[in-house]
Amino acid sequence: MAIFTPVSFDQAVSFVSGYEIGSLQELVPIEGGIENTNYKLITNNAAYILTLFEARTPSEALPFVFDVLRHLAAKNLPVAKPVASKSGDFFQKLNGRTAAIVSFLNGSSTDTPNEKHCMDVGRCLAELHLASDGFTGQRANPFGLDRFEAFYNGITGNLDHIENGLSQLIADEITHLNSQAQDELHRLPSGIIHADFFPDNVLFDDVSGEAPKISGLIDFYYAAIDSFVYDLAITLNCWAGDEQGGLNVEKSKALLRGYESKRALSDVEKKAMNTMLRIASLRFLLSRAHDWFLPTDGQTVAKKDPLEYVRKLKYHQKQQNYEGFGF
Repeated sequence: MAIFTPVSFDQAVSFVSGYEIGSLQELVPIEGGIENTNYKLITNNAAYILTLFEARTPSEALPFVFDVLRHLAAKNLPVAKPVASKSGDFFQKLNGRTAAIVSFLNGSSTDTPNEKHCMDVGRCLAELHLASDGFTGQRANPFGLDRFEAFYNGITGNLDHIENGLSQLIADEITHLNSQAQDELHRLPSGIIHADFFPDNVLFDDVSGEAPKISGLIDFYYAAIDSFVYDLAITLNCWAGDEQGGLNVEKSKALLRGYESKRALSDVEKKAMNTMLRIASLRFLLSRAHDWFLPTDGQTVAKKDPLEYVRKLKYHQKQQNYEGFGF
């Protein structure tokens, strides 16, 4: 959510006139993040989000993403609802970018999640996975295991500048995962996954209170059809992780209790958890390293530390079982 493509107030007024959402009163840029340009639109009727999709969000993926949002909204998940223009289209052009408007979601994110947050996050993630029922859209995971080698080849010359020996560590891990995971992956239950269920993509009512409740799920631009346990592994890493790269026992237990209160994990999913946590760690290590050395041009870009996911990967490489974490 960075400002890569500036939009003036007059340009926004003209754009909004193509929708039946009222007249524009205020245009507020939303800064921070690494993917697309976002503005909050305040009209005389309500608040909305205007997104201009930048190069890293492929235009061919957008119909799938918006179908997911419409499907999940119909299942009463707290997602932003796409707004059609007067002509019935969800996508228009603005300043040379594909642009769209969705409803605004109230709430705040947290960068210090506690067990209560983790419990609700686990529950909501399971509800999202269960909501796959009846959805027929297809999109391969753009950051699936089969894409890792090409991603690695594009940045391998820079990796040892992050940490000595990192290039070899990643090469060895890709080899291991390709030999270990292929048999597991096709047997895992799958459907819609968010694939980026980080704390900054989950909004809460009363985020600092005694009973925080999820009020919004945002940034579905990596959504795909893939294994549910991969999505859960991503979520565990970022919600229940500790500063040393491991998992916090109590947060992990809370998140899994929340998840299994709605959807029980199968034995094959539990068996695959270590592999999925390693794949999830490597996925964000690779993308963060890419952004560090080959960032997208923009006015406001927040780089994220790849070493955080080096620590996570090394931790999961050494971990033999997760019974103490609630699995």
